[in-house]
Amino acid sequence: MIGLWAEPGVDPSRLAVLTERLAGRMPAETLAEPPASGIYLALTAAGLELRVADMPWQGLRADWLDAGLDRRAREGRRALIARALGLRGIATPRILDATCGLGRDSAHLLRLGCRVSAIERSPIVAALVADAVERAATAGAAWIGGWCGIAVDEAPARLKELMASEFDAIYLDPMFGGEQRSALPKRDLQMLRRVVGDDPDAGALLEAARATGLRVAMKHHPRSPALAPPDHQVRGGRARFDVYLPASGS
Repeated sequence: MIGLWAEPGVDPSRLAVLTERLAGRMPAETLAEPPASGIYLALTAAGLELRVADMPWQGLRADWLDAGLDRRAREGRRALIARALGLRGIATPRILDATCGLGRDSAHLLRLGCRVSAIERSPIVAALVADAVERAATAGAAWIGGWCGIAVDEAPARLKELMASEFDAIYLDPMFGGEQRSALPKRDLQMLRRVVGDDPDAGALLEAARATGLRVAMKHHPRSPALAPPDHQVRGGRARFDVYLPASGS
């Protein structure tokens, strides 16, 4: 059960929309005031936030309008993620982000001219992403037109039903535990782990992605071991991408 709370002054209809969005995916209850413990979703003037009552810092939002994403986009298709996914030479690449999370990499790919579809297993995190998409559209971000939607599902199962002709590449950024830590900031990572935990099925996820016959790029911390020997790697100071090519080597 997730609690839903709207700060004073927020349009009540937004709460109804959020409740409907979560319906059928997980139980939710409307709160008259913030709870004293546990996690909850807060509708604020700035957007939908994930909050943890016993963590003193500000709530976590999916922010696709962050200036840092604009700076990253200036690299164009020379960026590490673009090289890993083989975007060069494809006018409008079709990418499946199978581990969407807060969607910052999806937002980056949209800015690079990709059409992006996503999978996220947590309906809570998917709701944060949907809110970020709506705010970007309201702000008039032209690149949001490449967004093809997010499915709430377990990625390995979804990938087995995938028609490879729908996409050019698959992007994976699992939540690793221990030394295989995510490139997310520590605060964001802590909050997300309270909701979704780590991805113990990362190996199965990679196997399912490779079975599609598409190019696959998996993001790691630079010092993390590979889950399977890649065809090649694209390395940066804060992240590494292991690249798995189709049997044809394309």
